[in-house]
Amino acid sequence: MKKFISMLLCVALLMSLNMSQVFAAADNKLDEKVKTNIISVVKQYFTDFYNVMLEDSTEDFSSSDFESVNGYITGKQMVFTRETYKELLAGIQSVTIEDIEINDITELDDAIEAMVYVKCSYSYNDDSETCNMGKLFRVTLRETDNGLLVVDLNDSSVETQMIKDELALNNTVNYDAVDKIFERKVEDLQDMRTDVINENLETETDAETETETETETDAGIESVSVSYKAATARGYAYKLGDNYENYIFKRAS
Repeated sequence: MKKFISMLLCVALLMSLNMSQVFAAADNKLDEKVKTNIISVVKQYFTDFYNVMLEDSTEDFSSSDFESVNGYITGKQMVFTRETYKELLAGIQSVTIEDIEINDITELDDAIEAMVYVKCSYSYNDDSETCNMGKLFRVTLRETDNGLLVVDLNDSSVETQMIKDELALNNTVNYDAVDKIFERKVEDLQDMRTDVINENLETETDAETETETETETDAGIESVSVSYKAATARGYAYKLGDNYENYIFKRAS
C-alpha cells in the first residue's frame, strides 16, 4: 500500500515540467554582475525553500513572506507536501537541488522577473526510496535594504492550479480562503492516515490467520498469500489520482 501511495505522490509531483549546472539565458541588456547576483540569490532561495519539505523542518509561511496570494499558495503547498510524506511515508529525509535554469529575465520599473526551472531529488520512507521532481516558477526579485531578494513566486503545478481554480470559482481570492483550503486538506490527510493504519492492521491480522491455517493444514506444502482489497485500492486512486488525471486533459485543452 505504501508503494502505491508513494507512486501516486511521485507522479503528482512530476506533473509540473523537468536540469546539471546553474545557467542563465537572460536579456543582454542586464549587467553581468546583476545576472550573477540574480543567479546566486535564486539558487540560495530555492535551496532554503525546498528544505521546507524535510521531515524535521518546522518552517511555515505567512502572508508577509510573499507579495501575492499566488506566492502564498505555493509556499503552503510546499509545507503540505512535507506533512503528507510525514503522515503517510515516514517523511522526507533529504532534498538535493540537482539543477536550476533561469530564463527570460525581465527588468520591470521596480523589480526583476525571471522564469526559473528547478529540478530536485529527495529521499523518503526512512531513506529507502527516492523521487525526482521538476517545477517551473515565475519569480519576482526586488532591491531592498537587505539587497536583492526574492519577494514573490508563482508555479505551474497541478496542485496549485487546482487551488487557484477553486478560489476563482468561489470568488474568494484571499489569504483566509487559502488557509481554509489547506485546513481541509490536512483533515483529509489525517483521515487517509487513519485508513492506512486500519488497512495495515487488517493485513497483519489476515496474514497471521492465513499462516496459522497453512501450518495446521499441511506443513509440507509451500504457499504464498497476497492481501489485496479492491475497495481500498480504488479509494486511494480516487483520493490521490483522479483530480490530477482530470487536470492533465484540462490543461492540455
